Amino acid sequence: NIFVAKTVIIASGGRPRITKAKNEEDYLFDKGISFCATCDAAANTGKTVMVIGSGDAAIEEGMFLTKFAKKVIVSVIHNEGKMDCNEIAKEQALANEKMEFKWNTMPESFEGDGHLDTVVLKNLKTGELDPVKVDTCFEFIGYIPNTELFEDVLDLTKQGYLITNEKMETKLPGVFACGDVRDKELRQVSTAVGDGAIAGVQAEKFIAESELFKNQILQKEKVGLIYIYSAIDAPSRELLPMMQEIEKEFDGKVKLNVLDIYKGRSLCERLSCDAEPMNIFYTKDGEVVEQSDQCDRPHIIEKLKSLI
Repeated sequence: NIFVAKTVIIASGGRPRITKAKNEEDYLFDKGISFCATCDAAANTGKTVMVIGSGDAAIEEGMFLTKFAKKVIVSVIHNEGKMDCNEIAKEQALANEKMEFKWNTMPESFEGDGHLDTVVLKNLKTGELDPVKVDTCFEFIGYIPNTELFEDVLDLTKQGYLITNEKMETKLPGVFACGDVRDKELRQVSTAVGDGAIAGVQAEKFIAESELFKNQILQKEKVGLIYIYSAIDAPSRELLPMMQEIEKEFDGKVKLNVLDIYKGRSLCERLSCDAEPMNIFYTKDGEVVEQSDQCDRPHIIEKLKSLI
């Protein structure tokens, strides 16, 4: 299906990376494999849990789980003492009496009768299988953004996250992205909500500016002059009365639009203008024919006359 819209907000989120061990999909989420310590820690009070991974998220969430669980077993793919997390987290984890580490291991299979009760770890050096009884297994081995649809259209990081600016704008005008799908430092509900609020406001602003740009800035009734100035720059501000006088002299044959480059920056960007003062001349058909920093009265009048 093809849908036509004035703007698009991408909030496709992402999904946790899984180990792809045997039977894993049989126990995802409410059947024993979790991806959120904050969500499921309390339910594991006094129980034995396992954490897969050794990055910052895995170790920090593992330490959080020790506040509830009686034991947290951590499966680490590396040799003893080596982790992917920062050194401070590593030292704190190794000193935590509730944390037990299984070095050089990764899950071979997940077992249970309707609900996970055993994670079979494989030693990567010896090939030995180690069945470990657990109540819940928490996996923190990465996150995959749902951006496959946009690979050939928008800019992505090497990890597949959408690249935006602080306004949630992607490289395509009118296309915004928010939440876990975009490249950012922290991925939490609170930051996603903040992203969404910004994207919504910017999308609304984009639609309003598009209408203004089409119907007023580049109107198709008269020859047009757009004067771009800066409200904080006295010389360009002082030219405003002259521009208004020129419009009057043409007795309704010329339409003058004035844009403050700071307040109307996005509109100026649509005109490919990033400097002031600047004059943009366009025909009755809305075709821009000249962009000039010549703001002397004779040049402006001569140019407008040539377009009428």
